[in-house]
Amino acid sequence: MHSKFPYFNDFTDCNCTCTRLTKCPICVKFGNDINVGARVVDILGVNIAELVEVLAVQPLFSFIVQPLQPLVNPYTTRSYIEEIEELKEASARFEEEKKKLKMKLEESYRKYEVMQNENIQGIKSFEKANKKAKVKEECKLKTKIIKWRQTTKYA
Repeated sequence: MHSKFPYFNDFTDCNCTCTRLTKCPICVKFGNDINVGARVVDILGVNIAELVEVLAVQPLFSFIVQPLQPLVNPYTTRSYIEEIEELKEASARFEEEKKKLKMKLEESYRKYEVMQNENIQGIKSFEKANKKAKVKEECKLKTKIIKWRQTTKYA
């Protein structure tokens, strides 16, 4: 297109072109379709570059002129901005709640660890007491055996 129309500005990412006269992108599809805004004009057997030039310089049809205008609705834009703000606020509230729940979880985990340590210490002290009781019982039993041997004639 540059060779035939040097004032066309081709974009590299897609087939959209923009003339100096309109400053509006005109998307050209491969084949015989020209996509102008939201409308597709089917062209059979016509050179696409020449027709794009004609439409860009001198729009012959009123339905083609309208889509070249920017499609921005201020009310829609405002509602999108409000929706984005609401989402940001909701996200901030969510993060605060997440932090609170994380702190509660950490606190309850610390309490659980303390309880576990107390239980372990309680079990250890119970085992110690149980050992002492067994040792006392063994000592009593041994002394009884010794006394019995001393008192009997089998000693």
